[in-house]
Amino acid sequence: MSDAQSLTRDQRRSIAYNHAVVEVLRRDPERVLAVARQNLRRLKEMHPHATPILRVWERALTLPLDELTERMLPADAEACEMRHASPFAGVLDAATRTRVIREFQAAER
Repeated sequence: MSDAQSLTRDQRRSIAYNHAVVEVLRRDPERVLAVARQNLRRLKEMHPHATPILRVWERALTLPLDELTERMLPADAEACEMRHASPFAGVLDAATRTRVIREFQAAER
């Protein structure tokens, strides 16, 4: 069984959201990375127990854009863990979030 086949529904939905984040990131990297860095600082303050995975994100946010986006989408365990602590909250507008969830639900049927 491949990694993608063994993912939970929530993990598959998270990948769908991340595809949308990657689209926005490619269009407006400066804004998206600024939001992610600010969120990351806030997450570190609020969840000190999550520091190891947040450090992974800190390093990832310094990568060239193509490398960063490649780390955001795989179905492997590390990428799933990273998405669980994603610093990209607030990047997608309400219309995009709604579109992603509708497309995800349609694909799950």
